[in-house]
Amino acid sequence: MLLQFTFQNFRSFRDEATLDLTAAELPEEADVERYVSVDGEKVLRAAAIYGANGGGKSNVVKAFQSMGWYVCNSHNFEDDGEHLQSRVFPRPFLFDAVSKDVKTSFEVYFLVSGEPGKTYNYGFTVGEDGVDEEWLNVKNAPEDQFCQVFYRKGKSVDLDSFTKPTRDMLEITFRKETLVVSAGAKLNIDPLKVVRDFFKSSDVLSFGLPEENWVLSRTFPRFERDEERETFFKGVAPFLQTFDPSIVATRYEIVKTEKKGTIINLFAAHKTAGSDELTFIPMTEESDGTQKMLALYRYLREVFDKGSLLFIDELNSRLHPLLQRSVLLSFLDPRQNPNGAQLVFTTHEPWLLDCHLLHRDEVWFAEKDKSGASTLYSLAEFQQDDQRPNYLENYLYGNYGAIPRLTAFRPVEPKENSDEHE
Repeated sequence: MLLQFTFQNFRSFRDEATLDLTAAELPEEADVERYVSVDGEKVLRAAAIYGANGGGKSNVVKAFQSMGWYVCNSHNFEDDGEHLQSRVFPRPFLFDAVSKDVKTSFEVYFLVSGEPGKTYNYGFTVGEDGVDEEWLNVKNAPEDQFCQVFYRKGKSVDLDSFTKPTRDMLEITFRKETLVVSAGAKLNIDPLKVVRDFFKSSDVLSFGLPEENWVLSRTFPRFERDEERETFFKGVAPFLQTFDPSIVATRYEIVKTEKKGTIINLFAAHKTAGSDELTFIPMTEESDGTQKMLALYRYLREVFDKGSLLFIDELNSRLHPLLQRSVLLSFLDPRQNPNGAQLVFTTHEPWLLDCHLLHRDEVWFAEKDKSGASTLYSLAEFQQDDQRPNYLENYLYGNYGAIPRLTAFRPVEPKENSDEHE
């Protein structure tokens, strides 16, 4: 479970920003079912991030995605600078004369199921010339102090906590573009593999990109056995029926092609008026919202089974507010989410800003200042005197910030100001 994620000098975030998923000391957190209690830590199941268009909320998701991408892939990097200049490499803040030359940093605190009481702290800084700093600390109980597993600074790395054979293996793989964790995980070295697996099991979805939504709704997991495939598709129809009862069944067909290999086509069945027959249509012809929910189905199954972490950018895209609420409630309800899965999502949907639905420490805002720098802050920072505050009204009135700065705009220039030669 993610406890805290901190990053700095990434895209629109010039200064340090922290997303904290530990429960704050608030009156509303007296509800013990609201959070997951792990060895004295109260961990939130969900967090919503609001903000104006261009305010930086999507960059919070991209920051975590970039950290995970580097952890899971840098063992393949050569010291040729190719990946350091790639489009997916962390981008620094560019709107001043200093930050573009400053390292980008990432840090997480997290817990792992099956290791009660143990907390991991991992982070690194990276720039155009490679990894500058990297560290891993672990504590075995809440009351303990963190102990260093390794620390890296430039070309120097302290691996004293490992045995000599392990140190020798790691030193052979040491490169300026490669993270120690990434190389060590490839060699199946614990606890480096634990860190890599945390990011590998965390999913990041972006529904703000039409092309990604299109791909996600047509992509299914790789099934090792026929039984896995049958179980997966058996659950599709009941899931879709929870919001679209007109879909009475589904079926799939497996097609083998020379160019694309094996592909799976999914069909939705609807009742035919005036008869008992069913009409099957390709799922690709269903509404955008239905296809988005189909894309979510795979990831929701996985995250609830594993008790893992799911980031979703633009949850509101193509979804009715009631569907968004339903997805959120499934994470907040311990009966539906017994393994402590976590959801972090960005949205523009103000209807979810309800004190009966979200607590203050579960609501975050991203706002950009006049210099172009974004900040991330929690609703828990605002004092609420009312027993039942109207978060929605307060937000739309600008009491929390993170809303568009609106001025009158004209889609067409007035006639007297237009070019007379046009």
